[in-house]
Amino acid sequence: MLIVPRIVLRRQRRGKQKRKQPGGKAGLGFILLFSLLLAASAFVLSLVYAEITSDLPSVDSIPRLLESPEGKLLQPTRIYDRTGQKVLLSLENSNTEPRVYLSLDQISPFLIDAVLASTDPDFSEHPGFTLNGLFDDKQETLAQRLAEELLLNEEDPGLRRNLRIHLLAAQMTHQYGRDQVLEWYLNSAQFGPLVYGAGSASQAYLGKEAGGLTLPEAAALAASAEMPQVSPPDVPSVIIERQRQILGEMLVQGQISPEETIEASQETITFLPAGAAPNNPAPDFTGLVLEKLSETISRSEIERGGLIVITSLDYDLQVQVNCAASEQLSRVNSDPGESVLEPNSCPAASLLPTMTSTNLGSDLQFGFRAAVIDPTNGQVLALAADRPNEILTPEETGTLINPFIYLTGFTRGLGPATLLWDIPDGIENEQAEGNMYHGPIRLRIALANDYLSPAVQVLTQLGIENTIRTARQLGLTNLNSSSLEQILTRNNEGEPAQINLLEAAQAYGVLASQGSLTGLLGEETAGSNPIQPVTLLRVETVQGQILYDCGNEQINCRVESRPVLSEELAYLVNNILSDENARWPSLGHPNFLEIGRPAGAKLGIVEDTNSGWTVGYTPQRVAAVWVGAQNQERAYSKDSVYDSTAVRISAALWRALVQYASREQPAAGWNVPAGVSTVEVCDPSGMLPTELCPTTVSEVFLMGSEPTQRDNLYRSFQVNRETSRLATVFTPPELVEEQIFMMVPPGASAWASLTGIVTPPDLYDVINAPPAPNPEVNIASPAMFGYVNGKVKIMGTASGEDFDFYRLQVGKGLNPKEWLQIGKDNKKTVENGLLGVWDTQGLSGLYALQLLVVRSNQSVDSTIIQLTADNQPPQVEILFPEVEQTFQMSSDPAIVLQTQASDDLALDRLEYYIDNELVGTILQEPYYISWQASPGAHEFRARAYDMAGNMKETSVQFSVK
Repeated sequence: MLIVPRIVLRRQRRGKQKRKQPGGKAGLGFILLFSLLLAASAFVLSLVYAEITSDLPSVDSIPRLLESPEGKLLQPTRIYDRTGQKVLLSLENSNTEPRVYLSLDQISPFLIDAVLASTDPDFSEHPGFTLNGLFDDKQETLAQRLAEELLLNEEDPGLRRNLRIHLLAAQMTHQYGRDQVLEWYLNSAQFGPLVYGAGSASQAYLGKEAGGLTLPEAAALAASAEMPQVSPPDVPSVIIERQRQILGEMLVQGQISPEETIEASQETITFLPAGAAPNNPAPDFTGLVLEKLSETISRSEIERGGLIVITSLDYDLQVQVNCAASEQLSRVNSDPGESVLEPNSCPAASLLPTMTSTNLGSDLQFGFRAAVIDPTNGQVLALAADRPNEILTPEETGTLINPFIYLTGFTRGLGPATLLWDIPDGIENEQAEGNMYHGPIRLRIALANDYLSPAVQVLTQLGIENTIRTARQLGLTNLNSSSLEQILTRNNEGEPAQINLLEAAQAYGVLASQGSLTGLLGEETAGSNPIQPVTLLRVETVQGQILYDCGNEQINCRVESRPVLSEELAYLVNNILSDENARWPSLGHPNFLEIGRPAGAKLGIVEDTNSGWTVGYTPQRVAAVWVGAQNQERAYSKDSVYDSTAVRISAALWRALVQYASREQPAAGWNVPAGVSTVEVCDPSGMLPTELCPTTVSEVFLMGSEPTQRDNLYRSFQVNRETSRLATVFTPPELVEEQIFMMVPPGASAWASLTGIVTPPDLYDVINAPPAPNPEVNIASPAMFGYVNGKVKIMGTASGEDFDFYRLQVGKGLNPKEWLQIGKDNKKTVENGLLGVWDTQGLSGLYALQLLVVRSNQSVDSTIIQLTADNQPPQVEILFPEVEQTFQMSSDPAIVLQTQASDDLALDRLEYYIDNELVGTILQEPYYISWQASPGAHEFRARAYDMAGNMKETSVQFSVK
């Protein structure tokens, strides 16, 4: 009974002794720490393994990729038109037949041995992977290469991917066996550009089945598998050099004998040249499609095959663009009458105007680029060029950019009716012939006819940065200050403004869609347009998996329509560019831009080159055409844009393309937005008509910017018809006649002189002038022909012998029929003093002021002067900026200050003040200046003065942030 208690007691004592021994405690701690580290390591390893195996593809997917009959990679990637019916491009070697899956017994044993010797000599010994290359992305086994190229080809290189590749290679080898791995590899390896699998390689390069390959042929194909970026027919010596090395490796491994090695090395191998590729009607377009597709899917996966690519291309339209352009170039580059087309084979070509090298008067050789897009969705419908890989080469814009200059003006108060002056500006030769310039014109006429001087004037006033900002909103992101500076200076220093074909089409597409930029939304980066034309509609695998869709599902694609202009602003430009009558002064009638339906169109003249643009649009289609000569020579003519041969060719081709592209579309124009009004105005001043206005026209205006002032470009004057001088009170009435003159500003006087425009006389008639001033009877002030207003002090002298009294009287007109006395008769003589005060309130126009001195003998001495009374202040209205408008300093460093002003008689000047500081004085139209902005709240005050000193002032508040 005492055994158990004793045992318990002894155990308790031993426990106390152990607790007293420090070594026992340390051992227990070490065991505990080791256990914790082991547990932590296991936990970390489990996390690492979970991360490595996360979303790991299954090796079971390889048969679905490679094996018949539904293997995805048995079909090449094919690019189709928008209907999915017409193949544009099939990514495969033209020498190959449809891909088939080959078993090992269908493949030459020589090829199997050559591939193993050169690629994976330890194939039968390792478990599917080796640890070599784990950190440098080098896959040394067939299984690793299969895992990399077929399962993980979209993953970023790195240690994680390498570990996953090794894991998949081991699974593949363990689950399917080495023979299956070898068979998969031989059916999927790349043997050159667009050549995949041993069967395709044998056909493409040697013209035989894979099972019939000889030893030297097999070694050569094994060499090509190591250099898939090159084609053996292109570099046969490189392939043969590696072939001989592979034969040596096969010898070392005992696969062939020395005799076989020597014999195979000496055998000549001839590779088949690449066959003619199937006709691709749109090579430049498919190139853009592949470039866009590569942003979503790697190029290697695209080329490996199995994809169905649906594009935006209209196949029929593309064919017609090709044949019409070929016919056009044939006509202008060849002998008259030569054609490349069979009769009735190209309906679009039948729409080409008659044009040959003979009637063009040119022996240059021209090339072209053309695009047609749908502005409602941003899709590219056709794209063609005569030279490969140049479709997006930027070209000088020339006058193609002019609409965006004037559009910028529309945002700052200008309009189609704004008066501009096409006159020498000091840069061009001021002695140039007068018919090179057109004097006063509406902005509409200046834009429609590409008159350069008005565009330069507007660009100068608006500021280059403001114009660039407008152009960038429409997608022209490559323009910069230095490129537009050439428009102002007209020199050849620096890079001119350049855009490419699709940029031009897209920018004008904004106008066609009345203000919206529609297309594929990409990444917004500096200097790039975030919205690009759409070329790619849908991508799916041959097994039906959708990888990319720009339709309703929007998979990996986002099409956006972004308003970048108000409908009203876009309509103003459309109204001008579709105005056929407005183009007649330069193009005549009929001309190539008239297509039988509403269409906006713009020519692009490029100075000093023989190249040019035509870009035009309907609401449903935009067509852009560039034409250029191989040997450039000066083609620009200020007198007529139609003198440019390249532009004429481009316009003729554009006409045919847009007519064909629009043939099934309704002949609709652009609806007038609610914010646009129509007003009858005087041409060319754009102001309300008067009885003196020679011509009136209907013009469009933004609501609130309609003219409120009467025309002041034309005024009537009384003139001595014999002397052509201004009539005075001394001119015999029978010689006085009313004549109407154009009021030419000082800056246009040289142009008026060159062109024979008769301007108002600036000298007064001297026929029957009075004798020299009588020192005893004279009016010293106001001066002869002066302007007066209000209460006018009349200074002078009224004295002399036998003085009785003097009288002041005034009459209206040159030869008053009645006189009104000023004050009472005055009995006191005056020597150089105040004679009286004339109250002109309510009076306006020409008056005669007469001083009569009556002598005691009833004789009368008199003097008379001619004055203009003006008591009505000028009219002035601020057009820009608007009331309480807010500007951003970053986007509006320069702000245009613009007014509209007039006077019933004669306007003297306008003064512009910002915060009570004078920033500009303007003596003639146009009444706007550019002010360098500064942050803060500001007041813009405009003062208008007439010749009589009357002043009208108006102001607006605005702010800059």
